[in-house]
Amino acid sequence: MEVGFMLKRIFSILKKEEDFKIPELPESPPELSDEEKLEKHIKKLSGQFSLNLELVNKSLPHIKQSLQNAIASSSKDEEVTYTRLYTLLLGVWIECRLHKLIYEKGAFDESERKLIYTEKSIENRWYRALEVAFKKYRKISLDDELTNQNLGFTHFTIFNEMKNWIGEYIAPVATLRNKVAHGQWKFPFSNDTGNWLDSYNFKVNQDLISLYAKENYLTIECKFELVKLISVAINNMAVDAGKYETADFDGIQIKIQAKVDDLKSIDKAKYSNYKSHAQEGFKKKAASLKAKEQALIDKAKKEAREEIEKSFILTPR
Repeated sequence: MEVGFMLKRIFSILKKEEDFKIPELPESPPELSDEEKLEKHIKKLSGQFSLNLELVNKSLPHIKQSLQNAIASSSKDEEVTYTRLYTLLLGVWIECRLHKLIYEKGAFDESERKLIYTEKSIENRWYRALEVAFKKYRKISLDDELTNQNLGFTHFTIFNEMKNWIGEYIAPVATLRNKVAHGQWKFPFSNDTGNWLDSYNFKVNQDLISLYAKENYLTIECKFELVKLISVAINNMAVDAGKYETADFDGIQIKIQAKVDDLKSIDKAKYSNYKSHAQEGFKKKAASLKAKEQALIDKAKKEAREEIEKSFILTPR
């Protein structure tokens, strides 16, 4: 009886053979081609370089504000400290911006990146990125040298001008960044790495001291804007070469030249005037805060005295 019951139980659970279906396994995703793998990796790199630049950008306002406060409050040592830190961040930002530029969507391909990254120094990589962008813009082979003939007089002149700007304004920033990063905030040395013979190798580099003396809040701010404009020009030529007109390029070149002129106009006298104005404003603000503080103290004293007089029924003298 029990066996029969169990058999019926089993048969009630089992279904007909045709009702059973082998579950379909999910299809494996198709293997990516080498080109697709590279594109995926480049997209990832682009996001990473963009995030690096974003984080550097977030640090800039804090150092900038600290430097402004040091200048306004006449704190000479703090002014030197934050000027060096701002110089360091400018150098860091210039390198981050170059990486992002090289990996902008549609800007450069792998062969062009190889030409740029083969260069060892930051300034030479900027040179190469500029050169490649002009070649893309005018559809010139990467193997050909840029000349007055293949680039045209106007663009060849502008190319050389921008190249000079990189050498004059970007290259020194990279040099100072290295010195600041190595702790040479007051006295930069010529022979501080490699080929060490003896202690006489350590010699103060007077040219770098002159560069330090010329670097201040106004020049650093101007260089940030200058490099941004140069980056936009290179990016537009590399990405939008097909629709980027000479007039468009002339417009941004005019902006760059204006910023260069601003930078050249920043001399010792101009910076001294800026400092004097900032310090005068700081003094006025401090005096105003002191006056408000004193007014609050006087008000509190008066109210306290009135309360005492009411409590003890005192008559003021």
